[in-house]
Amino acid sequence: MFSVIGIVVSVLGSLSQRRLQKAEARFRSKTEVEPRLSDNMKTTVKNKIEVIDTIIDQDFDTLLVMIKGIRVLYLRNQRSHIDAHLR
Repeated sequence: MFSVIGIVVSVLGSLSQRRLQKAEARFRSKTEVEPRLSDNMKTTVKNKIEVIDTIIDQDFDTLLVMIKGIRVLYLRNQRSHIDAHLR
C-alpha cells in the first residue's frame, strides 16, 4: 500500500513539474518580446531628445507618438502582470 502511495505521489510530482515548466516558458516568452520593442522605442526617444534644438514640427509630432506608444506598452504590460497575479 505504501508503495502505491509513493508511485502516485511521484507521478503527481512529475506532472506538476511539467506543468510548471510550461507555464514558466509561456510567461518567459511573453515578457521577452515586449521589452525589446520598448527598449528600441526608448533609445529612439532618447536620441530625438538629444537633438531637440534642431527638431522640426514633424519630428516633434513623431516624438509625441513614440512617447504615447511607450506609455500604452507600459500600461498593457502592467495590466497583464496584474491579471497574471489575480489568476
